[in-house]
Amino acid sequence: MAVADFLCRAETRRVLWVMGGVFAFSILFQFCELPYGNFIGSLFSRMNFNRMNYVNTQINFTGGFDEKISRSDSFFSIESKKNDDSSGVELLKPNTNLAPQRVMEFGNRFRGNNGNVAPVFEQQNKDDNIVPPPSNTESPPSPPQVDDNLIVPIPSPTDEIAVIVVPLNSTNATIHLMNSPAPSVSHRRVDTDDNSTVLASSHNPNEATGLLRNDHALSGNGSTMTKRTPAAKKASLEGVVSISEMTNMLLRSSHPSNLLTNPAWSSAGDKELLSAKSQIETAPNNISDVGLYAPIYHNVSKFKRSYELMEQNLKIYIYKEGKRPVFHQPKLKGIYASEGWFMKQLKASKEFLTDDPNKAHLFYLPFSSQTLEEVVYVPGSHSFDKLKAFLNKYLDLIKGRYPFWNRTQGADHFLVACHDWAPEETRREMANCIKSLCNADLREGFKFGKDASLPETNIVSSNPSRSLGGNRPSQRKFLAFFAGNMHGYVRPILLKYWQDKDPTMKIYGRMDNHDYILHMKSSKYCICARGHEVNSPRVVESISYQCVPVIISDNFVPPFLETLNWETFAVFVQEKDIPNLKSILESIPLRRYLNLYNNVMKVQQHFLWHPQPVKSYELMEQILKVYIYAEGARPVFHTPVLKGIYASEGWFMKLLKRNKKFVTKNPKKAHLFYLPFSSRMLEETLYVPDSHSRRNLVRYLSDYLDVIIQRHNFWNRTAGADHFLVACHDWAPAETKRIMANCIRALCNADIKEGFQFGKDVSLPETYIRVEKNPLREIGGKRLSKRRILAFFAGNMHGYLRPILLNNWENKDPDMKIFGKISKVSYVQYMKSSKYCICAKGYEVNSPRVVEAIFYECVPVIISDNFIPPFFETLNWEAFAIFVPEKDIPKLKDLLLSIPDRRYREMQRRVKLVQQHFLWHVKPVKSYELMEKTLKVYIYAEGETPICHSGPLDGIYASEGWFIKLLQENKRFVTKNPKKAHLFYLPISFRSLKLTLYVPDSHNRTNIIQFLSNYVDMIAQKYRFWNRTDGADHFIVACHDWAPAVTDEIMSNCIRSLCNADLRGGFQLGKDVSLPQPNIRLSTNPLAELGGKPASKRRTLAFFAGHMHGYLRPVLLKHWENRDPDMKIYGGITKASYLRYMKSSKYCICARGSQVNSPRVVEAIYYGCIPVILSDNYVPPLFETLNWESFAVFVQEKDIPNLKNILLSIPDKKYKQMHGRVKQVQQYFLWNIKPSKYDVFHMILHSVWHNRVYKIETSQSSLQISHK
Repeated sequence: MAVADFLCRAETRRVLWVMGGVFAFSILFQFCELPYGNFIGSLFSRMNFNRMNYVNTQINFTGGFDEKISRSDSFFSIESKKNDDSSGVELLKPNTNLAPQRVMEFGNRFRGNNGNVAPVFEQQNKDDNIVPPPSNTESPPSPPQVDDNLIVPIPSPTDEIAVIVVPLNSTNATIHLMNSPAPSVSHRRVDTDDNSTVLASSHNPNEATGLLRNDHALSGNGSTMTKRTPAAKKASLEGVVSISEMTNMLLRSSHPSNLLTNPAWSSAGDKELLSAKSQIETAPNNISDVGLYAPIYHNVSKFKRSYELMEQNLKIYIYKEGKRPVFHQPKLKGIYASEGWFMKQLKASKEFLTDDPNKAHLFYLPFSSQTLEEVVYVPGSHSFDKLKAFLNKYLDLIKGRYPFWNRTQGADHFLVACHDWAPEETRREMANCIKSLCNADLREGFKFGKDASLPETNIVSSNPSRSLGGNRPSQRKFLAFFAGNMHGYVRPILLKYWQDKDPTMKIYGRMDNHDYILHMKSSKYCICARGHEVNSPRVVESISYQCVPVIISDNFVPPFLETLNWETFAVFVQEKDIPNLKSILESIPLRRYLNLYNNVMKVQQHFLWHPQPVKSYELMEQILKVYIYAEGARPVFHTPVLKGIYASEGWFMKLLKRNKKFVTKNPKKAHLFYLPFSSRMLEETLYVPDSHSRRNLVRYLSDYLDVIIQRHNFWNRTAGADHFLVACHDWAPAETKRIMANCIRALCNADIKEGFQFGKDVSLPETYIRVEKNPLREIGGKRLSKRRILAFFAGNMHGYLRPILLNNWENKDPDMKIFGKISKVSYVQYMKSSKYCICAKGYEVNSPRVVEAIFYECVPVIISDNFIPPFFETLNWEAFAIFVPEKDIPKLKDLLLSIPDRRYREMQRRVKLVQQHFLWHVKPVKSYELMEKTLKVYIYAEGETPICHSGPLDGIYASEGWFIKLLQENKRFVTKNPKKAHLFYLPISFRSLKLTLYVPDSHNRTNIIQFLSNYVDMIAQKYRFWNRTDGADHFIVACHDWAPAVTDEIMSNCIRSLCNADLRGGFQLGKDVSLPQPNIRLSTNPLAELGGKPASKRRTLAFFAGHMHGYLRPVLLKHWENRDPDMKIYGGITKASYLRYMKSSKYCICARGSQVNSPRVVEAIYYGCIPVILSDNYVPPLFETLNWESFAVFVQEKDIPNLKNILLSIPDKKYKQMHGRVKQVQQYFLWNIKPSKYDVFHMILHSVWHNRVYKIETSQSSLQISHK
């Protein structure tokens, strides 16, 4: 366990970039880039200088317009004056922590500058009449006081403030962003995902090309809507901003000299963001990171550092206010699903969430813009008033209950909204928020440096990452492709020029979804033409199918622009250039196209929504490969020391070397490279006693590295950044500080002051192992009620701190057992009998007492300034340990007594929970045995038969019936006290559900889904357990084909044991369980007719018979029916013939039917026939436990024509081994009337238990043990 834990921590940031967390980074980037060079201004860059509740301002925009407009026409001259109320100048006071020179710089920035180019200024509110908020808005009690001498001067009306002038394609063009009324919007009923219908909005794009109409926009009922007025047009962004110019604008907007307002009071989070900004700006230029391809980023080093800081520090508070369905109810399908998936995954991602809003850096407004439109909008009203009023009422509620909105006027709040109307709905009241929008239109108020462009992903199943990939470049036969409904003005123009005009330009209207995907995967360039709004799901679809996106949407800000260099993997074509589209694409050289294609594949990871957020531990288990250098002479190298206080490095070396899962002998396949030396043996072998010099130790390691560098090229490739060492000796940091500076160092002496580097180095647990053969000896301690001693310490007087501890507490208090050296027996007894165990540093910051305290279930009290505790990047140490500054030793007892008893009990419970992460196992722990000892299941009594509490006991769906029956009869695992349960079972038979509620030939499962929804609502209201984990510790067992589809939203967090275990149908590895599907013919004897002939008497090579369900079986028969005497491939045959062939064939073909599953898989095992599984993306039963490749053959569907050759290529020796293993695994698939160990009942239960345990282990979500 410790090996896996360490590897997980060490490599987290090298393999976890596949997370969709790039989106969360974008939000954080907007907020903590802190572009202003000072704290107050930088932190609140999105709070524009013209906030009327602080300063009344008029702005003079110079140059670029043919006519000048008065104040009422949105043309201003600058004028500043103090408000009469108290909310004016006060907010210009800086933080008291600012140094005087920084305050002077801050004042200078307020006065403006005389440069010719400055950032964009925008008015926040679109209405001319801006009303300041009430002056009696409450603030939290006693906000921080500010020295009056630090008040920053307000610029006078004569002070200059620069205005941005951005060159466009035309020589003298300029961009002006200013205050203007909201544009008129036309509403009509339109198709959204090319199949469904919702409302959309559009504006009249009368300046795009000569082909565009100048008539009025029409509503869905034909009524004429108001055109944009000339004033409104001038208020919009004039001209087209290219992607290069957008990037430049974004970069310039990172350093504006804007007049800004202060927060009403400072917070701890402000200082943390300031620190983050400093670390981002000074990020080392290191582009060797695994998983990040530098050319696709603007600055990969800053992105990497910012992402790491986000992972380490970011805390988000989600407001609990708001009723469903508009709030807290994510929609996970359709073109607006991005907002739903973000909400779902943020709520599940405990590492970023905090329940204490005072610790939050960001505040999330959890509403769905799609549901808001569906629930609140009045059809045919053509008015947003009700939607705005609904959100305004919600904001009033937030402002009334919390002080946080008023502190920053919403600048540290954010929303995620994908509906087209979201910019307009949030334009005024949420103007200061960070808005993540799919409709990221520069003309509609999208603000660089504040807002984030949200990827619009059309999700059609519960697995949003299905169907990824496409043909390689040489097989992409079409130059360009587009298909879609005629939304907006651009697509009709596109079709007018290119539909049926050129065989290489596949430009269509609406198209069948299957053909659409085939064209996407077969085209070089995929046209992403805007619809009613600038955004389109085709941008993400192109990337998903590895087709270079061609974006035709003027002024669209593409997703993650602040991070990604879009010109390296996409093509941008202005709308006016549609007639030249083919020429533009053909002008791209082949070499550049190949670069674009490769970059699309590199960037794809940032656009994936994973059904479950990728867990670093699980990802490590799936992919990590470590290469151990064979170089190095014993005893310094390859000789583990397994006893004493430095034994951790030895046990790691020993267990890694014998680990076949992670270790590879091919260094080209390695993600990490291990330097197998012992810092303990280095000191024992080479150090000259009393020399006080470690030069020969450092030289020895340097010579070793020279050998590695000369023999292998891997060190030089990354300057050692993908190499790691594990060293527990106190001297290791100093010995490796220079020569191994880039390595990942796992160190016991994890001292910040001695060069330990956050985000690179790892704190190694220092474990004192007394018995080499049993490192887990004497674990455990007394229960809480028997721990009579308040605090205990004993040890040698190493270092300066321990004498201070004894001077203050030795023999001074009967509750404080503080000693020097004592016997081992007494030491262990005190550890097991004390509430708190004092872990005081010795010569160095580390101490083996930290791990010992956890072993003996004593709450560790760490007294060691600047010590980084083990696994700090993963474990939330404040949840189970106490940290006392060294200076507070005299107050030690008072500090411990101030901890409430309830908190102590919770900490002690958590100590026992984290204990597993610190154990060195000589042999792996057996999950099945733990299940037998531990597991308790609660079965909900709710629900009536026949749907609940009973199920079929014969037929192909009998597994769900037998499981219900046997679990309900089981006394070992079932508990009647839900508080003692580890798992909660929903006793529903999905076969009975279908038979009872489905209306034949209706093709409608709504009533089935409604039944399940009502059942979940009932138990959620009656019990608190579902809501505690959002169903993550609940499970179902369902064998009917429809089960995945009818549970994919209602029970998406449950552990689902499914016969239809289809990866492309939403089955989630690591959470869901593949359920064995036998065809039970006799309910009174489910094991009838088992067995078959021995291997030597099986004369038939391969056999299949079955009905022609699905697309695959007809293909199989087409190729093999009556074609070969060795291949017995039939349609329907008699039961007797079927059994005879099964029992006498070497290989039994298990071809999928209508779904991926087939009862033939289990039948083959029952009859001793090797299963040949023909079913792409099928997860076989008990996959988390059994090695299927050792007893089954997997053939891809496309290889059916080669089926016989594949089977004949298997050597006879291997066939006999596989046949023997089939007989061995048979026990795991048997339904016994009375369950026995390792039968299918126990194995299903174990798989559910296994998946739940590993989810708990990697997240500890409900217990808040882990903050990473």
